[in-house]
Amino acid sequence: MMAVGTSGRRTPDRIAPEGNNFTLLRVIAASVVIWDHAYRLVGSTPPFTAAIGFADAGTLAVYMFFAVSGHLLLGSWAASPRLGRFALKRVLRIMPALVVAVLGGALLFGPLFTTLPLGDYLTAPQTRDYVLRNVVLYKEQYVLPGVFTHQPFPAVNGSIWTLCYEVTLYTLIPLLGLLLLRRHRGLGALVVLGLAVLPWDRLPPAVPGLEGLNVGTLATFARYFLMGALLFAYRDRVPLRWPAAVAVGLALALSLGHWWGAWVSYAALPYLVVYLARLDVAPLRGLFRRRDLSYGLYVWAFPVEQSIISLAGGRIDPLILCAVALPVTGVLAMVSWHVVEAPAMSAKVLITDLGRRGRLRVSSACAPRRPLLLAGAGGAVAGVASALLVSGPGRGPVALAAPSTASTVARPAVVESGHGVLRAAPRLRRPAVPPQPKPILIFLHGLNEQPDKPVIPELLDAARADGYQVIVTDVGGPQSWGNKASVDAVAALKARYSPNRPVRLLGVSMGTCILVNYAAFAAPGSVASAVGILPITHLPTRPGDVIAEQSAHAPQPAQFLDVPYQMWYGTADDYAGYPTTHGPHVSAVAMPGAKHVLPIPYDLKAIFRYLDTDGKPGA
Repeated sequence: MMAVGTSGRRTPDRIAPEGNNFTLLRVIAASVVIWDHAYRLVGSTPPFTAAIGFADAGTLAVYMFFAVSGHLLLGSWAASPRLGRFALKRVLRIMPALVVAVLGGALLFGPLFTTLPLGDYLTAPQTRDYVLRNVVLYKEQYVLPGVFTHQPFPAVNGSIWTLCYEVTLYTLIPLLGLLLLRRHRGLGALVVLGLAVLPWDRLPPAVPGLEGLNVGTLATFARYFLMGALLFAYRDRVPLRWPAAVAVGLALALSLGHWWGAWVSYAALPYLVVYLARLDVAPLRGLFRRRDLSYGLYVWAFPVEQSIISLAGGRIDPLILCAVALPVTGVLAMVSWHVVEAPAMSAKVLITDLGRRGRLRVSSACAPRRPLLLAGAGGAVAGVASALLVSGPGRGPVALAAPSTASTVARPAVVESGHGVLRAAPRLRRPAVPPQPKPILIFLHGLNEQPDKPVIPELLDAARADGYQVIVTDVGGPQSWGNKASVDAVAALKARYSPNRPVRLLGVSMGTCILVNYAAFAAPGSVASAVGILPITHLPTRPGDVIAEQSAHAPQPAQFLDVPYQMWYGTADDYAGYPTTHGPHVSAVAMPGAKHVLPIPYDLKAIFRYLDTDGKPGA
């Protein structure tokens, strides 16, 4: 099948690497992610985050990857609609380089930077689990014992969290082929667009045991993926001309900073990516045709940047970090391409060729048409099942598994978004209002949670039963890292709901980053007491240290202020480990054997006794 390009030439379904800039755009996107992480990993907010509003620059770069994948993979399916061959290509493209990068983190960076004796490090179960869990994709582990533990963000490789989403969306390609590559593609396009606009984030966010996915995040990535695929399917109808590109780019620019900007970007960003990829610029023609460094840059940059931060003593300017990390990672990406990725792709061609000759059948090249259609339908069902059922934690590497979902759960009384928009959340039980209301309790949820679908409903039930009016912040995405935007969101809640009285804070997982940053930022007397459950970071042991994603505007870490703070941590928690404390007002409660999953063996009575008395024994 052929398609008519915008220049009037007929272009083949197969997308030749020398005829486009897709690889160049992927390299640029990977470089932007490195630049973004250079700020994140030293505890700062990347530039333009507030201006973009619905994401940050690094996240937009990741969205570009998904738009490119949807476009190119549907093109690959159009050229060769065989399940076996398609699956083999995807496995050999993703897994070999991932396995080598994971082993590099565990056996190269780990031994060089661990604070443990080498023998203890190599024999630690956490080291083994780092390799086994990360190559499975859906059970990522981001930390190694004693490695980067005193840095603002202790993960060894926090970039690989998106790969499970990428692989999940691969399973949709057979379905998209059936819907978009046939005569009645208009009806198929309506189905795809209908699926894209459904409110998937209303579904329960997680499934126990599958920590790698979150339904809301999967839906976001899928929209860019699907739009990229639609642009391939309608490449004969959608004009790729500069006036249209300018108009689309202007619409995207005007939408930045608005809540609806994300919806504009779902269509605008994939269009601009495909337009730039198809732009015929002589100096760019065929650039990176012989080598694709984007994947190597993506999977190696994070440990490289963390290593540079460690060698710099934890303090380095983000731009200097980026300038040093880019060439170092580029060398590793070059090695990855020539030693791992390109040979794997050659093996793919060899195995497929053997399949054609009948020596090794890895594709459905010789299958009759009807079984092929049935196989495609099977792949489509698998893709839909993945989108509906396989879900877990959100944007970042930290995750809590969801509990068994009850048929009815109590909801928070008020939900406030990080952008200042008040939304009422449904309540199935209305707690009695005490005659003397207690101070406002602000609940800071982890990355897994949606404000109106709490992962730990019994925690909020207990707070309301204890007489608190509970306010839940909705600061998902980049704001969840505890940066200035999330701190400002909590400050706005304090000013609105409790302007003249101190509040109490309750945080879980990544929410503890926001908790301690706000406590450091707030005026004295603003916070009566606070409790953090499964805190995601160590507390520093001396003034001047920073905590995970310490706000640049916070004058000092929270434990150096007069704020009673109690930390409930798991002794087997892979993400935080054993916290250290500084100052008599900070206390730590160990939960023996507890990991960063549900259920959490905390004592609800003890937690609220601490909050009720503001940490004063015997009060």
